[in-house]
Order: sequence, then C-alpha cells, then structure tokens
Amino acid sequence: MKILSILNVSNRDNIGSDSGVIFHSLLFSQCQKRGYEIVIAAPFEIDIYGAKYVFLESGKNKYDVRFRFDWDEYRKLIEEIKPDVIFCHQIEQCANVRALLVALGLSEKIKLVTYYHYLPALEIVDDKIVWDPSLNHAGLAEIIFLKVLSALKTSDVFFVTSDYSKSFLTQLAKKYNFPFNAKKVVVMPPPADPFLELKKPIGYRDNQKTILYSSRLYEQYGTDFLIDIIKHYENSNIKFIVTDFFSQKSQERKGLDTKTEEYREFLRNQDNVIIRDDGDNRSTYRDDIVANASLVLGPYRKNANWSMSMIDAFMMGIPGIGPSCASFPEFMPSNLIYDNKDDAIKLIDKLLFNKDFWERASEQCRKSYQRFMPNEIAQIFFSALEQHGN
Repeated sequence: MKILSILNVSNRDNIGSDSGVIFHSLLFSQCQKRGYEIVIAAPFEIDIYGAKYVFLESGKNKYDVRFRFDWDEYRKLIEEIKPDVIFCHQIEQCANVRALLVALGLSEKIKLVTYYHYLPALEIVDDKIVWDPSLNHAGLAEIIFLKVLSALKTSDVFFVTSDYSKSFLTQLAKKYNFPFNAKKVVVMPPPADPFLELKKPIGYRDNQKTILYSSRLYEQYGTDFLIDIIKHYENSNIKFIVTDFFSQKSQERKGLDTKTEEYREFLRNQDNVIIRDDGDNRSTYRDDIVANASLVLGPYRKNANWSMSMIDAFMMGIPGIGPSCASFPEFMPSNLIYDNKDDAIKLIDKLLFNKDFWERASEQCRKSYQRFMPNEIAQIFFSALEQHGN
C-alpha cells in the first residue's frame, strides 16, 4: 500500500517541536515496519527512515494553510505518485482533494482520509456556538468549520484525536442539521514519543519546586488562567518553566495573534518565570526542559482535543494536573483533575510538598500513557485503512 501524506504545518520555523512533524515521524515509522510505502508532501524534508519526500508548498500562516489549494500542483503530485491512500492532514483541503480525484476519475480507486486535530469552536453556551478567537478574524472560524463538515462528507475515514472531539464534532454538526456517516469517524489519539520514555523515571526532588507549562500562549489555551497561577506563587520559591517554541514568527503571523504577543511580553518580565524557546531540539526538550520540572500544568483549554506535552512529561515520570473538561479526563488520572483555580492550587501544593502523593501520582501518570504508544496507535490506523471506506 502506498500512502501520500500531505503534511499540516503549524510551525515551520521550529519543525522539531511541530506536532504535525512529530506525529508523522511516530506513525509512519510504524507504517514502514508493516511494509507500507510512504511519500510525504511538505514544504520541507522530514527525516523518516524509508519515507520519500516531495516538495509541496502548504502555506505560511494559519489561514494560508487552510485556504490555499493549487489544483495543478496536487494533480501533478497524484499522477506521479499514484497513491492508494491520500492522508490529508490539513482537513480544510479534504473536499478540494476529493473534487480533484473525481475530475481525474480516481475517486473510487484512491482512499481519502483526514484528521480532525484542531477545533475552530470553543464550546456551546445557551445553544450558541462560541468560536475560537484565534481563527475567527472577520468571522472565519465558522467558514473553517464548514470546511470541516465538507471533509466529513468527502473523506473515506475521518480520524479524530479523542472521544471528546468526536462528541463535540457531533454536537456542532447537529447545529447545522448536517447528516454524516458516523462509522467513518475513528478515534485515534496522537502517538506518544518513545524518545521521552525513561527506563528509570525522574523521582521526587525535595529541593526543586518547578512547574512546567508547555502549551501555546493563545488566549483560548487558558493563558489568563496560567498567569493567575503564576501571580499566586510570585512571592514564593516556586518557579515556572514556560516553553515558547513559537516566538520566531513572521510579522504577518504576529499580526494575527496580537494577544499572544502581549502574553509573551508579560511572561518574559516575571521574576518567577523561566522562558525556554529552545525546545526545537528533542534532546534539549527532554533533558533540559521537561526533566527539570516537578510537575506539568495542563492548559485550561475548553476545546482541548489532546495534550501531547502532558503525555511527554508523564513518560518521564513527571505528574501533571489538568482541568475537568475537553479530553483531559480521557488520558489523566481522575485525582489529578481540577475544576477551578482554587482546586488547581491545592493540587499543585500537594504535589510539590507531599512526597508520597507525588510518587503515587507519578506512577499513575506513567501507567496512563502506555495505551498511546506508537505501535498501539498504529493498529488503529491500520484497522481503519483496511476496514473503513470499502
């Protein structure tokens, strides 16, 4: 089986920390073991053993990647590679690819699969959709969601990251009276990175009180909540490591996220905050950033499909806390989930100052990631390709 995978790129300036690149490396390495032939189309080469690379410009900002489509380039790609499966990771392009396959007479010969990895809506309040502000310039979030619905209609397999994302997608589709084949929707969490798994996990360190926050600094990720927690501990010996792997943006991208730039400036001026923007190197990320944390703080994000950064910490034996919403209850121990700021602070204090609780939490978190290892996730992928869309 030959798979043409069209990469979605969220951070082309720091590809070592890009979730799409990491996903490709982990999943398609497993595909190679199964004998699949992999061709990756992207604006830069990804080093995956045995995989072939072809250049495809995917766009340079979050709207560019969602609305750009070069019919002739995609046609050339498909006719030269002759894939059995097209994995369209930029979900908004799925209907375009289907239309091209129809025009080429290949719609029945090539399976089209896609991945719903980011929600353009935050929640439904009082029967109204609250759109994600980072994608809602000039009301574009709803337009992007309509493209997601078109992918639901035109794909053969529609992967989602979690039960939460499947449920929320269904709720949103009902708001539009949009019928779809629920059988094609397959839950496939992002694979955990074995590079982060330690034979001997990091233990409790009584003389270290460091909280890691390794999520994007968007408003909808709960950065205001993070700042409230940081302010609570500003007169203590507790430090925060805040990763900022996306600081090197073009002026065009910065102009689309002015609130993020304000957060970034504020955090850089806090005495109890250590900013790390060098996690592009996975060894640095593992050994110098995650390894120096006492616990990981999940983003207070109402539409979190998943949190790869929390799983990273769990793999090293570092426990974490997360909110009682979105996908967090699916991969986190229930006793490490909080409802509000006061609950979060109580859990943080307990983890930092109660060794027995920390060690139990560490063991719980280490057990939680085992079902997300690449070989386990790849089985979901293989099964979906072989059983769905026939």
